[in-house]
Amino acid sequence: MIPSDHATLRQLRHRGYIYLKEYFDEQTALRDAELLLRKALGLSRASFFAHINEEPVSDVDFDIRYHTMLQRRAEYMPMQYLLGEQEFYGMKFLVRPGVLIPRPETELLVEMVSDHLSKRWTKQEKIHLGEVGVGSGVIGITLASLFPKLWVHGSDIAEEPVLQARENADLLGVSNRVHIFQGDLLAPLPFAQYHVLVSNPPYIPERDLVEIAPDVQREPHVALFGGPDGLRYYHRLLTEGHERLYPQGFLAVEVGKDQAAVLQNIAEHIGWRLLDMRIDFNGIARTLLWEKQETFL
Repeated sequence: MIPSDHATLRQLRHRGYIYLKEYFDEQTALRDAELLLRKALGLSRASFFAHINEEPVSDVDFDIRYHTMLQRRAEYMPMQYLLGEQEFYGMKFLVRPGVLIPRPETELLVEMVSDHLSKRWTKQEKIHLGEVGVGSGVIGITLASLFPKLWVHGSDIAEEPVLQARENADLLGVSNRVHIFQGDLLAPLPFAQYHVLVSNPPYIPERDLVEIAPDVQREPHVALFGGPDGLRYYHRLLTEGHERLYPQGFLAVEVGKDQAAVLQNIAEHIGWRLLDMRIDFNGIARTLLWEKQETFL
């Protein structure tokens, strides 16, 4: 156990850093030790640095909490699970084990959908959006926060994401317009058709499992892996989504590396027309947005 024995915050952070340095690079070890120490003590960053040369004021269980979190981090438990939250699009979302951790690339999907919503509908028009694979709810909840007339129906195959997404919708004040259902892809969504369909489905090929970082492997595999080639769920989204979308609506998805061209070919054969594609900060075609070809007929 990391003893607190009259140690200052700086000394406690250093002890945590020494412990984590056995598992991570120095920068990561220092950052994580500080974040976990602040979590264990309930300190903001400003308060931490204001008292960094002082002994912490804490309860008797502080040592246990700090040591336990350091141990779990050394076992490659993701920091987001240990801290219980992740920032996304400027908002804080609760994140616990059992859901996919939100990533910066998904903000690109939200940005693209937001751009096209603004082009097609005013913020006074009621819009129905269906989301497949909600995870912690970041996509639908963020869009509902940006568009006050947007109503979201989301689905997830697993119970834990459904519960966490509902909790986040409540905490962020949009639970009256964001409703989450448990079930397979589009099946549980109650409306026959939607103006917008959006999804960040599992897209990592199963063959890549051995290459995945240890902390990523702690996330639910059902939310990560999309079959042998990573495309399992896109086939169904493109096929089933064609019937669940209004004529003037659109379907937007996040995709993995080297998947955009293959998916575009599949989509064209099903009857979709590509309207937008966004490139992420690594130069990867990360998001695609289609509408039904008959929209133009």
